[in-house]
Amino acid sequence: MVNHINNINGPQSSTARNSGSVDNNANSNSEANSRASVEALVDNKHDTVQLSARAQELSRIQRDLQALPEVDEARVNDIRERIDNGSYTVDANQVATRILADEQFFGS
Repeated sequence: MVNHINNINGPQSSTARNSGSVDNNANSNSEANSRASVEALVDNKHDTVQLSARAQELSRIQRDLQALPEVDEARVNDIRERIDNGSYTVDANQVATRILADEQFFGS
């Protein structure tokens, strides 16, 4: 048995063509209703939005973070210089403590 879809594999039967036109009309009506709903919302120019103080603060923090460079070149250069001259040391206990704190924080 061969199913013909959208005239890809041959001509459609008259039943398929008729049901397609009904679907097209339904889609047109749905699109028209959607456009009318959007236009009604756009026409209402009296709507306002007020952000809470917390939301405003989070927005400000987000803008501030986006303004920061991805890499702190001064810090990288400082550490690179200390590694090169042998003065950079790593405290293994401090690293382990922070790893454990992160594990507890993230619940792993």
